[in-house]
Amino acid sequence: MRRRWAVVALAVLVQSVLAVGLVRARTAGVSTSGLHVVFGAKDRATGRWGIYTTVAGTDEIVRVTPDDGARYNWPTWVFNGTHILYTARFGEPGSAEEIYLMRADGTDVRQLTTTGWRNAQPMLSADERTVLFSSSWDEFKLVGLYSLDLASLQVTNLTAAGAPLGASDTDPRWAPDGAYVYARSIDDAARSVTTQIWTAGPDGVTGRRALVQDRFSNVDPEVSPDGGTVSFGSYRGPGTPARDLTDIDLLELVASGGDPRGFVKIEGWHLVTQDMDSGEQQVLTGGSQCDRPAADPCRPEEGAAFVPRWAPDGTVIGYVSARARGVVCICSVDRDGGDGRSVVERPDLDIDWFDWRPAPGAVPGSLGRIGTALPPDGLLFVGVEGVKGLAVSEPDRFGSQPLAVPDSLVPLGASWSADRRLVAFSARTPFDADRSEPAPPPPPGATRREHYTIDLPHLRADAPSDPKVAEEQIFLLDRITGRVRQLTTAWTEDYMDGARPDDPRANTDPSFSPDGKSVLFTNRSTVNSESFLLKMDLATGEVYSLTNATSGAVQVVDSGGRFSPDGRRVALSIGRGGASVIAVMGADGLGVRTVVDDDHLNLSPAWSPDGRSLVYSSYRGPADPADVAVASTGWRLVRVDIASGKQLELTPPGAPSAFRPVWSPDGSRIAFISSGPSVQPDLFVMPASGGPARPIQITHVTHEVSVDWR
Repeated sequence: MRRRWAVVALAVLVQSVLAVGLVRARTAGVSTSGLHVVFGAKDRATGRWGIYTTVAGTDEIVRVTPDDGARYNWPTWVFNGTHILYTARFGEPGSAEEIYLMRADGTDVRQLTTTGWRNAQPMLSADERTVLFSSSWDEFKLVGLYSLDLASLQVTNLTAAGAPLGASDTDPRWAPDGAYVYARSIDDAARSVTTQIWTAGPDGVTGRRALVQDRFSNVDPEVSPDGGTVSFGSYRGPGTPARDLTDIDLLELVASGGDPRGFVKIEGWHLVTQDMDSGEQQVLTGGSQCDRPAADPCRPEEGAAFVPRWAPDGTVIGYVSARARGVVCICSVDRDGGDGRSVVERPDLDIDWFDWRPAPGAVPGSLGRIGTALPPDGLLFVGVEGVKGLAVSEPDRFGSQPLAVPDSLVPLGASWSADRRLVAFSARTPFDADRSEPAPPPPPGATRREHYTIDLPHLRADAPSDPKVAEEQIFLLDRITGRVRQLTTAWTEDYMDGARPDDPRANTDPSFSPDGKSVLFTNRSTVNSESFLLKMDLATGEVYSLTNATSGAVQVVDSGGRFSPDGRRVALSIGRGGASVIAVMGADGLGVRTVVDDDHLNLSPAWSPDGRSLVYSSYRGPADPADVAVASTGWRLVRVDIASGKQLELTPPGAPSAFRPVWSPDGSRIAFISSGPSVQPDLFVMPASGGPARPIQITHVTHEVSVDWR
């Protein structure tokens, strides 16, 4: 997946601007001399990007990334200065930009994200457990802030917690107290606003508030080491920070993948500090364009200032500044704006980002945690709008891998086998309603018996005949071979309870047995409300009706069958008038026992991994909703202990409706389909014991309608 940053977003993405000119090495003042500096820069002769290191006060600059044409950027020191966190983009503008980690000398490269879109500005937390970064994921509008847990490499959308409709949150940096600061250019209603400085706790919610609110465009914040002052770049010139773009500029912007850096004004950018308590501001640099000959450069404090960075001791602030035509520095001033100095300059390099710290220390033990808790499980889900079809992902749903099925099939629901090789899914496919083709045939010597039940009028009254319903059938995908085959047709039956010629039937909601040898599914009539549970042996194609084994000639509405973890039992929903009960029976359809019997409509039971509990979706809203099947509220998740029948309501009254629950493989969480602040279907997760539910990821493009977790 790729994302091109739109031209209309230029004005709100200027906080990414860093590259303005080009450099020559110099000595620095006492408070910066000896600091180890890492920076990203473009070689002016070749146009190629690289990451470089140097020691302030020396002339030696070392390139630590290959000269291979990749775009290397956003380097920061991590793990006691022994490693560098950075990004790299291999390929054309607009292609994926991923986050990497390497030793300070450029060796032992590790890739931390594999997404297919642009990730940028990675920052490691003080406890060395979490990477904060910005990302332009197609599924979440514009740019959001995310956290990456280094042990599990799982990603959480922090921006979505406060701005679910999309955002332009960039320039994240950790603060000394464990919160983070960032630049925000879109409000909670997804409207463009003047870029300001905000803060939030590590969950994206706690302490979320504006730190700097004025009439200027403010970007690239960082809190001083003592926590008392925030520094930032502030555009205080005429008009907006964006340059007036010519047609050639626009073409270049598109060719660069929509990257706005280099398309903003150079003049008018100042280094500003604000006291965290009083709100008092100081403007420390002049913001001049410094369009002067290299032999007569501006003083460091006269020019424009970009990406301010506090020195580790908090006495000075560094920044990138153009001092003349072809002369750019990593410069510094003290916290009152005095003692302006050039720390790094070199005319052959075009610097756009930097970090500095004291000499490297010992390699910390926390480095060894990276990737040690990679989840062994994953999600299978179905999207019906935006990105349609089957897809799999890691449990964080940050990205996905589509599964190939024929274009003629649009999956509606799916589950996968315990080993995740096989996927059973339902999809619509045409059939001839006038031509009954019962299958599979009876075994040799056996006689087919047509389905017969006692006529119960209420089952006919609420489901008018609609043969097209029977277009939904079950298919099987083998993920290794890529083969897709149709398992059921409108005439699939247990020959001992054969379908009537005038009743083609839909087959939906497939679920695997634990051993992966059979699939259980709901077989629905098109002439009344009747539905069965059928089980198909995948090797022989034999079909067995669990419903007929118990109900005989009594019409029933059985649905949502799920095998227990040991394969010996099946949980299901049984319709009774306008309500339905949750029951458990043997895997042969015998020994039915009601677990939940109340006046509610109870559907979609799912087993806990230990086989002791079920979670199901229960309609507990108004008595006569306009459309109970898709009511926006009223469908609640309920957990029931199978032995005692004790119930626990997991989702509160008034919460968005919750559908199709499934347990995590370790039994600690429950995932389900719901709509939240984004007002569209998403995958949600909550503790299995109850507690707040949250979207796994808010996805503005894909509307998920089914989820399985293995």
